[in-house]
Amino acid sequence: MRLAEALIKRKELFNTLSSLIERIGEEAVIPEDETPSETAAELLEEYDGLVSQLDDLIGRINKTNNKTKLTETKTLSDAIIKRDMLKLKHNAYESILNNIAYSSRKRVKKDEVKYLSTLSVPGIRKALDNIAKEIRELNVSLQATNWAVELE
Repeated sequence: MRLAEALIKRKELFNTLSSLIERIGEEAVIPEDETPSETAAELLEEYDGLVSQLDDLIGRINKTNNKTKLTETKTLSDAIIKRDMLKLKHNAYESILNNIAYSSRKRVKKDEVKYLSTLSVPGIRKALDNIAKEIRELNVSLQATNWAVELE
């Protein structure tokens, strides 16, 4: 199985587990005169089995990410960490821009205090564009490698 396929399977397992939780909740308590359409105990057993599968799959994915080189010096895990930090930075810069935009529009009347940005809005926008580009390029490298690598 390719790493990319394992990542798809992991997402499917998470979705199935989430669905099972809802179904277990619906069947765990029923009116005394009704028969459940499925038993909560069987669903819980299925849930536990899928958690075990997910545990194994995530372990194999992590092992593969730690062993697979994206470049001579960087593993897939290193690249994933880098991408996560870029996303964190991108979200922070977007939040800062939104705050500047909101604060600069708070003034309704001319006699109210005017708020000015202490940061360069064009500079932050340029940084946002550069970060977004870096994230896209990293995602392309990660996805290409994910389809090329066999799961450990």
